[in-house]
Amino acid sequence: MPAHWKKKIDEIIERKVQVAENVVGTGEDWLTELSNDELKDILALREEAVGE
Repeated sequence: MPAHWKKKIDEIIERKVQVAENVVGTGEDWLTELSNDELKDILALREEAVGE
């Protein structure tokens, strides 16, 4: 494989990593700091969310 292809592939991979970090983020640590009750409250299906 030519060297310029390898460089191009490396650039594409790096861009994909950057996009993944922007989309997924790395700031989800706050979830692990929630109590069980707080987590249940966040994930609970609210009555108003259910259609009639």
